[in-house]
Amino acid sequence: MWVPERIVFVLVMFVCITSALETEVSQYENIRNSTESILENFNETECFCGENSIQCFFRKDIKKCICKHGFAQFNETCRECGCGRHGPTCTFDNDGNKKCVCNFGFGESRGKCVGK
Repeated sequence: MWVPERIVFVLVMFVCITSALETEVSQYENIRNSTESILENFNETECFCGENSIQCFFRKDIKKCICKHGFAQFNETCRECGCGRHGPTCTFDNDGNKKCVCNFGFGESRGKCVGK
């Protein structure tokens, strides 16, 4: 039985398109399942950094706190950490000691940023 070339071409194209669409749908389902899993994990994980936090989230399973002005994250909570008006940034080392990051021309003295 002879089949015209056009019909063969159409059948081949139909098979190719169908295969491509099935692959695309499968990839979409994988992405959707992965996203749902991430959201379920996010919702199941409690995240609280204390009364002085603005936001709490996890990044690579490590708790991160966004703290109010005058506070910084130590361990898993926002702890008071002010360095004065010349110290916009304050952090804690691993032992809980306050470290001020002072503006240019200022240095840390007794937990505050003062002129040099």
